[in-house]
Amino acid sequence: MTVSETNRLDMLVGLRMYLGDSVANTLIEHLPPGGWQDVARTADTDRLQRDFDRLHDDFTQLRNEFQGIRQEFQGLRQEFQNLRDEFQKLSDRYDTTMKWLIGISLTYGIGILGCAVGVLAVAIQQ
Repeated sequence: MTVSETNRLDMLVGLRMYLGDSVANTLIEHLPPGGWQDVARTADTDRLQRDFDRLHDDFTQLRNEFQGIRQEFQGLRQEFQNLRDEFQKLSDRYDTTMKWLIGISLTYGIGILGCAVGVLAVAIQQ
């Protein structure tokens, strides 16, 4: 039951008649302003503490999971860096191989051209 200000005043007037002004005023001052339903009990604060403890545990678990995810991303970054390095090595090998192939092709081409010129020179002399 919610105690209104009118109820509190009526109670104060009645208490003053039986207990006197000083005692009645002190008693009314010790009553909660909205009634006893607004006063927290030890069980209420214990329940809140348990709820806060559960929340704390949940946040700690989330923090640990995020730390694990961060570590996994760091591992992925390292793997991608390794892949980049491997592709760079392959690219370098490809460049070197292409240079060799061009050099060999030019050498064969010049050799074939020389042979063709030689054959033509012999054919012209005959």
